[in-house]
Amino acid sequence: MKVEIIETPTLGNRGYLIHDGKHAVAVDVQRDYNRWLSAADNANVTITHVFETHMHNDYVTGGYKMSQEINADYIVPENSGQQFEAVIAKDQDTFTIGNIIVTALHTPGHTPHHMSYAVSDGQKSIVCTGGGLLYGTVGRTDLISESQTKQLTADQFESAHKLIETLPGATEVYPTHGFGSFCSSSDGSGATASTLESEAQLNVALTHDKETFIDIIIRGLGPYPRYYAHMGTANQAGPGATSQLHIHDYAPEEIAKALKGDNSWVVDVRSRKAFALEHPDSAVGIELGNSFATYTGWLLPWSDDITLVGDTEEDIANAHIELSRIGMDAFVSGATHSLESYFAAAPSRSYQRQTFLDLQKALVGELLVLDVRLPSDWDDAHVANSVNIPLHELMTQMVKLPKDKAIWVHCASGYRASIAASLIDRSGRIPVLVDDTFEHALELGLAI
Repeated sequence: MKVEIIETPTLGNRGYLIHDGKHAVAVDVQRDYNRWLSAADNANVTITHVFETHMHNDYVTGGYKMSQEINADYIVPENSGQQFEAVIAKDQDTFTIGNIIVTALHTPGHTPHHMSYAVSDGQKSIVCTGGGLLYGTVGRTDLISESQTKQLTADQFESAHKLIETLPGATEVYPTHGFGSFCSSSDGSGATASTLESEAQLNVALTHDKETFIDIIIRGLGPYPRYYAHMGTANQAGPGATSQLHIHDYAPEEIAKALKGDNSWVVDVRSRKAFALEHPDSAVGIELGNSFATYTGWLLPWSDDITLVGDTEEDIANAHIELSRIGMDAFVSGATHSLESYFAAAPSRSYQRQTFLDLQKALVGELLVLDVRLPSDWDDAHVANSVNIPLHELMTQMVKLPKDKAIWVHCASGYRASIAASLIDRSGRIPVLVDDTFEHALELGLAI
């Protein structure tokens, strides 16, 4: 039995293709499911079954559409709330696929219906744990409702112990979340591989009593992206194909309409440096990177119209793929890399990019330092006299910021700060982007 790991680092997730050299199963497939089909082609195997561990809260599944395309059985956990025909997996149900036997194990916690899948070929044993048991930690338990969080956290504890008590210690653990996903309840071990035996020694769910575990998890739960609220319903309805991307050469007045329209956003995916140097008034800069979809989905109101702008067709296509993974491809009305028309659509704006050393030199003057990291990061260390407004709260708290003096904005790496700077600029204020790592602030003695 072989396990192919299919990573989606931009959302902090993994999916899997498991096969015996002839027959294969796919687990937790993302919207751009061609990656699973390519992996199967490369291994010269046929996918006959597609499994979901849960109706995800952090991405739109591709499993439903892929299973239809290749005529594979689509298996979802009991009580998933799906609105389509599927094979329902109940606790202890088994599925035989060639030399592989898959056993469904009900492991509630991340969601009430969450299912893990133990897979064995008689020699090797693995378990796909979805958003349940992660490396060093567990999936978050507050995505369903606040009233159910404590009970789901208790369920998560029992589910982790169920796996330990049911399966051999040498069983390899293959989670879906936990590689940067906000679906993780806390920082994990940072491992890229593990076994149940290893998790028993270090996982937060397996090294504390139940009440301590519940307290640790609930106290550690932080904010999560706003778009999560739409993922479960999308998956329960059975997501269709990704929308077509249309790249045009727009006239300036067409882009101007998108820039000034109600419920309309022009999202510039170019580098933060290029955006700071020049962009038309009212554009927002969200650099194409590992967190592009996360922050686009977190900041832009759901269903608002999006026009993508980039340097190349490839960048625009990649941005569209990222948005499709969270269902926002449906809101992309168009895209362009015709920068001449883009810059002609509205008066040009720009702002400074500086470092923490520049900030240190400028602190003798009158300025505001805005930290857009999470409050927990600010509590650990922050620039003296700085103001903390997390990026995901910035648009609702923008009125608190002055219009008559520079706002030096920073985060941990410059990425979130670059988005914040573009939003501050869009509001008519005066941002200075600190495009630097927070480690440099610590080295300079700027942080307390």
